Amino acid sequence: MPKDSAKVLKEWIIEYIKNKDIFTRSIKNIKQSNNEIIVEHTNKVHIFIVVPFIDKIESIIQKIGASSEFISLVIFNSKDNLNTVIKNWEKLSKNPKFSVYFVNPFSNLEKKWIIFPSTHSLISSGPSLKKGLLALFSTVEEVKKD
Repeated sequence: MPKDSAKVLKEWIIEYIKNKDIFTRSIKNIKQSNNEIIVEHTNKVHIFIVVPFIDKIESIIQKIGASSEFISLVIFNSKDNLNTVIKNWEKLSKNPKFSVYFVNPFSNLEKKWIIFPSTHSLISSGPSLKKGLLALFSTVEEVKKD
């Protein structure tokens, strides 16, 4: 893993966002500050919180809960990150505009998988939820924290 993993993750998600916008061309502006990327579209604002490895999720949960904008958590595809998301699933699934991007820019498989906890909670819970998330997790190579 590179020394500045946050920078690598930010650069990757910005390129992904720009590529996703190629056809719609709705992005007006992209701003960066610390661990956030704020993407202003013609019809919405989307906030990306970039945290390679989740150490403390409480402040992230507060920000997600307080946001009326589209908001995404961008993290590495690691077992610890997945376990933290599962452990806090109930709190994370309250905001229907919230999504999580599990990313490995260096994966030989897929580079990312994305989940909307609020939507996913409607179709899965308990053991089947964990099983489903583990299946998605396996589609991208794991990032190990050094």
